[in-house]
Amino acid sequence: MNRRVLITGASGFVGCHLVKALLQQQAQIAGTCFPERPEECGFPPEVRLEHIDIRERNSLAWLVEDFAPHWVIHLAALSNVRLSWKKRRETLEVNLLGTFNLVEVLREKAPQARLLFVSSSDVYGFL
Repeated sequence: MNRRVLITGASGFVGCHLVKALLQQQAQIAGTCFPERPEECGFPPEVRLEHIDIRERNSLAWLVEDFAPHWVIHLAALSNVRLSWKKRRETLEVNLLGTFNLVEVLREKAPQARLLFVSSSDVYGFL
């Protein structure tokens, strides 16, 4: 594969499994994890893990410019729907502003990168 893949939320449940799968495909991987929860999933040293809050645009810009990803898989989010009602502002900031920051940084620093935005059916509400 020999591609550089940036994974936001790399230390989350899906991210941990994705990193391991991409390593088997010979990808170079950089990942972000929330600074307050640096669970590292036992990643090998070749995985570059940065403790970056995606709400901090400058930190994202530094990482994207330095790593120059071919692919970005955006997993970083506060995904617990029940908890989101208690932490409304933080959920909005991480899920909306953080995603906006990532898209803007990619547009400016790595326009060639392909972005995969991962979500769930919960974004549609109760249908």
